[in-house]
Amino acid sequence: MRLDEASLALWGERIGETVDTPVVLGLRGELGAGKSVLARAIGKGAGVRAAMPSPSFNLLFRYP
Repeated sequence: MRLDEASLALWGERIGETVDTPVVLGLRGELGAGKSVLARAIGKGAGVRAAMPSPSFNLLFRYP
């Protein structure tokens, strides 16, 4: 099943709202798979208000 960007973002926000922070998540996928959309949505749901760059090519990002 492949989600459109809006559905992926809504799903990510729900994940972010339900996880206990701090949390470590690993995302894997091809370029253009939606990792950035998902990561930003999870962060938004978890209360992150800082800018979130693409998770591709980075080992670790920490957000307050």
